[in-house]
Amino acid sequence: MLPEPGQLMWRYLDLWKFKDLLTTSSIYFSRADKFTKDPLEGKFAPDYTAPLSPSDAAFYEAYNMPLPDPVSKEASHESIRRCTFISCWHMAEQESQRMWNSYTESPESVVIRTTGNALLRFVNEERIVILKSCVRYQSNVVPRTELTHLSLFLFKPIECDFECEFRMIRPMALDGTESVTLNDPVDFGRSVPIRLGKIVKHVITHPKANQDTKNKVSSLLKSYLPKVTRWDSSLS
Repeated sequence: MLPEPGQLMWRYLDLWKFKDLLTTSSIYFSRADKFTKDPLEGKFAPDYTAPLSPSDAAFYEAYNMPLPDPVSKEASHESIRRCTFISCWHMAEQESQRMWNSYTESPESVVIRTTGNALLRFVNEERIVILKSCVRYQSNVVPRTELTHLSLFLFKPIECDFECEFRMIRPMALDGTESVTLNDPVDFGRSVPIRLGKIVKHVITHPKANQDTKNKVSSLLKSYLPKVTRWDSSLS
């Protein structure tokens, strides 16, 4: 499922992350197994004990394929989590105090606002395919359907539905040109190049940002995106 082209998209960032985005002209995609807020990221629903969802089971039956071993299947999915990188965006028509509270650490932070069209048209210059989709929220007693090896990343627990999340998912290149070292901080994510002006449409400072923070943001924009001006929060 994809958002409407005119849908407003928001990305809440601490100021240091925003500065990194500007200075590197790239979006940071976090590795799925490093999502500390959701330990179920890319996993099957824990309250659903069957090794396959009904649709998955039907697929194996239709093609007369042997069912996968549950232990090896779990190990396979853990490997996929360590090689999958995700950028998360909030879909809404206005700012959210709950999102500020959940995804920034202090008033020294900003939210980037863009549109669904800008993200849908975004192409990874590295030519690695990026999956784009809205997230589906459901109870942990409902199975998470595995249509592809990345589809489990499009499900989250129902209690997270306030996030109204749109995701861009970048898998690791499978042509042998890329590898991941699990405990190396360099491999905790991937920076994907962007054209700043195509993605960053508006920048809004935290509702409790002081003047020093506002000045820092304005200065960064003047240096890297002179056509974009800083806005005060509507929640101030």
